[in-house]
Amino acid sequence: MSKLERKTVVITGGSRGIGQAIALRFAVDKANLVILTKDTLENI
Repeated sequence: MSKLERKTVVITGGSRGIGQAIALRFAVDKANLVILTKDTLENI
């Protein structure tokens, strides 16, 4: 079990760039993700 498994992580700017890379890495570690972005779904 990883340190992040079953933990909830809030990531701002997670739809692209560094924020997206961090979100993907936390997802691999089985963290629960809350991703905040100012983009709409049409822009992702």
